[in-house]
Order: sequence, then C-alpha cells, then structure tokens
Amino acid sequence: MVSMAGALLHTLSGSVYEFDIDARAARRLGNHNGQPPTPNVASDGSWRRLTSIALHPSPHGVRVQILWASGGIDVRSSLLSAALDARELASLLPLVAYR
Repeated sequence: MVSMAGALLHTLSGSVYEFDIDARAARRLGNHNGQPPTPNVASDGSWRRLTSIALHPSPHGVRVQILWASGGIDVRSSLLSAALDARELASLLPLVAYR
C-alpha cells in the first residue's frame, strides 16, 4: 500500500500544505508570495493534528476547510484559499467528514 503521508495541496494564494492522511495531520510548508500563516495554522513547517476536512465550492474553485483537533469543546478551523489544481483534492478524500 502506498503511504498517503506527504499529500500536497497548492492554493491560489500561493500557500503549499502537506497532509499526512494516516496521522490525520497537516502543516503549511510556506507561501510563494511571502504571506505569513494565520494563527490557526501555526508556524510554517509545524505539524498540527486535525479532526476532518470539508470541501467548499467557490467561484474560484474548491476550498478546503480544516477542522483542527482541539482536545476540548473549543473548535478551531481554517478555510484555505481555493486549490490551484483540483486533482490534488483526490488524495485528501479520506479526511472528508461526510462523504
């Protein structure tokens, strides 16, 4: 079986995210335009556990919303810019909350 760790997602805003499907974790690798990460994402390169993702159609393409694992009732999520290449979304399907 091919490991799903290392599934990449490139966004229209220039960010690159890596997902480890087996560990249910994600991290932002950086941004081609030099934009800093949002506070919910954490610092570039830092893995963060997630509960699930949701896919949202938008006028610019499909956006990925990450529901971060919090260990409590406090729910945090990040809505990423639209995927640059929708084919990258296929490898993320095991993380979708409801299919």
